[in-house]
Amino acid sequence: MNLHIADYVLIVVLGVAAFSDIRYRKVWNWLTASAILVGFVLAFHTRGGAGIIDSLKGFGVMLGAGLVGYMIGFIGAGDGKLLAGVGSITGIKPVGLILAGSAIAGGVMALVALTMTFGLKSGLRKIGPGFMQMAAAKSVHAGAIDGKKTRLPYSLAIAAGALFWMAIR
Repeated sequence: MNLHIADYVLIVVLGVAAFSDIRYRKVWNWLTASAILVGFVLAFHTRGGAGIIDSLKGFGVMLGAGLVGYMIGFIGAGDGKLLAGVGSITGIKPVGLILAGSAIAGGVMALVALTMTFGLKSGLRKIGPGFMQMAAAKSVHAGAIDGKKTRLPYSLAIAAGALFWMAIR
């Protein structure tokens, strides 16, 4: 695998975000703002105006996805801004794959958390009623399935989606 400067920047950003999310349950604004800015700078440096346009497209799509995820209560604001930073660094082409990989990783994380909290049988039994509760409220909220305000460090799922994309390209 041939890594570029942007790949190393992405790995560092994702690593710091994962650390801060696990340790403090927060993805810092200075990190996400820096990722966005560095993404734009690297895109311009490597591909000029076309790179900036590509970076802006990636930023916009990921910011939109992050905003929707935040508004329905699926992810935190820092996670949404982290998605925007990832999009700024990667550009538009891989955002669908990164979002899909992140969603799958997030689902696996949620299943593992339920299983660890309630055991396999009881945890799996809580999924159906939890989804019904979210559908009735027309909202996703952190305690729908386990009755608590459990917050998963979703930056780990974002990192998994981005690293999956890096590994298969």
